[in-house]
Amino acid sequence: MKKIILFTIVLVAFARVHAQVGINTENPSPNSALQIVSPTSNQGLLVPQLTTADVESISIATTGGTPSDPTSINEDGLVVFNSQTGCFNYWKQETQQWYSLCGTPPPAVVEIDNCAAIKATGIYIENQAFTVNNYIQLPVHVIRAGTCTITAVTTDNGGNGYYFSTSSIFPASGYYTVNLAGAGMPLVPNTSPGNPIVFSLNGENSPATCFNLPIQTAKPDYVITGVTQMPSNPWSVGSPLDDGTYFIQVTLRVNKPGHWQLTANTQNGYAFNGNGELSEASGYNPTGTFPQIVTVNVSVSSGQANVWSVSGDAFTLSTVGSATPSNYPFIIRLAGISFTISDCNAITLNNAGTLTQEVAIPAGMTITVPITVTASGFTKITAIFAGLTFVTHNASNNPGETNLAAGQTSVTLYPATAGQKPNQAGEHAIQFSSSEGGLVIACTQPKKVTVVPAVAAFNNITFISTSYNAVYISDPQKNIALQVPEVTLSVQTNVAGNYSLTTTINGVTYSGKGSVPTGSSSIMLFADRDINGNPVSQMAAASGPKIYILTYPKLAGTGSLNFTINFCYRKMNILSWGNRGSGFDRMFPSTTDVSAANLMLQKTGNFGPAGKVGVGGFNIINIGTTSNANTLKNTINSNKIDIIFITSNNEISNDALAQVIYDFINIKKGVVIFASQLETGTERLLNKLYGAGTFDAPFSAGQTRFAINTALAANDPILYGPFTLPGYDWTGKYIGDDCSNGTRIRNFSALPASVKKIAIWTGNSSATCPTGAVFAFYDDNKGFFYCGDWAWANGRTTYNSSTAAWPNTQNDGEPIVKNNMIASDGITAGPVYNSFIYANVMAWAIDKAANRTLVDVQVP
Repeated sequence: MKKIILFTIVLVAFARVHAQVGINTENPSPNSALQIVSPTSNQGLLVPQLTTADVESISIATTGGTPSDPTSINEDGLVVFNSQTGCFNYWKQETQQWYSLCGTPPPAVVEIDNCAAIKATGIYIENQAFTVNNYIQLPVHVIRAGTCTITAVTTDNGGNGYYFSTSSIFPASGYYTVNLAGAGMPLVPNTSPGNPIVFSLNGENSPATCFNLPIQTAKPDYVITGVTQMPSNPWSVGSPLDDGTYFIQVTLRVNKPGHWQLTANTQNGYAFNGNGELSEASGYNPTGTFPQIVTVNVSVSSGQANVWSVSGDAFTLSTVGSATPSNYPFIIRLAGISFTISDCNAITLNNAGTLTQEVAIPAGMTITVPITVTASGFTKITAIFAGLTFVTHNASNNPGETNLAAGQTSVTLYPATAGQKPNQAGEHAIQFSSSEGGLVIACTQPKKVTVVPAVAAFNNITFISTSYNAVYISDPQKNIALQVPEVTLSVQTNVAGNYSLTTTINGVTYSGKGSVPTGSSSIMLFADRDINGNPVSQMAAASGPKIYILTYPKLAGTGSLNFTINFCYRKMNILSWGNRGSGFDRMFPSTTDVSAANLMLQKTGNFGPAGKVGVGGFNIINIGTTSNANTLKNTINSNKIDIIFITSNNEISNDALAQVIYDFINIKKGVVIFASQLETGTERLLNKLYGAGTFDAPFSAGQTRFAINTALAANDPILYGPFTLPGYDWTGKYIGDDCSNGTRIRNFSALPASVKKIAIWTGNSSATCPTGAVFAFYDDNKGFFYCGDWAWANGRTTYNSSTAAWPNTQNDGEPIVKNNMIASDGITAGPVYNSFIYANVMAWAIDKAANRTLVDVQVP
């Protein structure tokens, strides 16, 4: 609106006004040359209203003056209202053009000066609607840039039902080619020269008609160029020729598309007739040019071939309805003989015995076939199944044609070559054919022959790979994806056939069956399915690498192959609850003062997929020394904890903490390793687990070595676990504390048989630590281990020489004996074996967790 007011002021300005002029106001703005005020507040300014032609007719000087020279002509900014476009137009002296305040460019000046280059695309046929492929390519010469609407119509036949149009904005003068989209449908054909097309540029017709658009007639125009018999083999004589099987393929050269119809005369009892619309499947391109080559099918219309002749049946195929008549002669070849297999069940295999895959058939094997001959003559009959070929013999008893007379008879087929072998096991239908094409099989069920599978004979089998590094051996909830590796084997086969291989160890069976060809191939064995491929669930007996021995058949005797599968527990989630460094997983944070417990767990030769204890690894979560039961419970639940290691002077400081541990053991079935030298917390937890007053665990100090309880069974998992050498004698062996404070169980009565003493005090008796007091025990049913000193499982590589502390020490993660622990209270100085017991305790805890802990159960 501001622009409109500005140009309006220019239009109404008086000549040579030297001061502010106001209309309906005595105080015009000092910034305006003219100010108009509506006296009634409902009136406006009306400027000249002109048509586009009027605007274009205004004569404007090509040169203009300047404001400092008012005597010169300067019409820059002249404004009118264009009544046709509904927009204000203003003159720009610099470009010598009218512009619209609506934002559209000015009308372009365009002419057509190259009629020979005008082209029409698509097919133009009477009564056929235009598609996107129907448009005119129009070259134009743009003399002045701007907008241009172009239409193209014909004056022939009242416009003939169609037109072309487009609108373009030309940014600059020059030569362009625009596409005018077609609309409508030609009503009347005009093939020569075609409809005269008139082009209109911005409402003005081109000065001359220089393009004609041919419109084709709807009547098709096609001629026959070739005929092919389908199927190509000779057709039967004396039996119906159904139109779905017997036909001719006809090649047409199409000059104009449309409905086609072809017919042929009747010969020897049958004829041909067909019609249809040209389709893209036949090779017709609706957007292509003509002529086009297409192929159509014309079926047998009726009857059957009555008699056979050497020359075949001669037909003439003719077009019907084509603008160009066409005739094409062709020959149908007939079978020299016609016969049927009247009863497929009566076909017999003679001297066949049991046919075996890849085993040569007996030399005297033949096939007898009952037939009914309707047209006599010579033919060679062939039977094929399972890679075997049988044929008729001629008069010289060689494979060839036999002479068959009309009537019922039987023929004998012989092996085409000696020593043939069935190449595939299973049930196979015999397929018959005749060299003269005269065979009509009348029976509904073909004769079937059974070939039994051959047993493969291997030259050698070698191991390639497994799909995983290890397989998990336990999962009580069956909701953890177990890795069951498939074993891939490379085989060298002497005799192709079926195989069935199986091998079992550690409670898990690997098996597979199938068939193999002669030569090199690969096969697979599976543990998650049985020999027939049905899904099965198997559980291994133990962890660690297990060697499978696979035996397989050879041409002479058997061969064997060994391969190894690493069985391991799933990855364990361990909660470290203690106050030294980061708990048991790193007792001392110094990089040079490393925890023995940490070293032993991190060494994959001890604990790993192929370690002494096969386990997928550990997620260790440290909780510090929290005394908040909710924090403990939430950490257990959110991390799906399997094992809790309570150590480092940690205190079970309230009943709520004891309840969480109780629920973890009894509801979630988790495993707890408890090592504490604090009396109150120890009694609180033990009495929660086993009943009030069951345990008396007073504080004591100074003891160093505790005797191993040799009364335990030889298969005890703590004394005789994977880190104890077979047949190891624990007599006279000890484990120790760090020569400082600890708890010792004085009262060990009325406990279930599942509670086993590991180490007891055998030194001088005292009130706090009488002879027989228990230093360590475990409960196999509850998954609970107790030791009276937090440092029993600790050790540091920098303390290997210490004789007064850190009984569990090793340099590289291997369990070692700690020598020369100091004497105390009647126990002489000597070695302790904490690292071996600790390693076996961890192995026991992993096994209990894998077979006991309910992974998805929450502690309430």
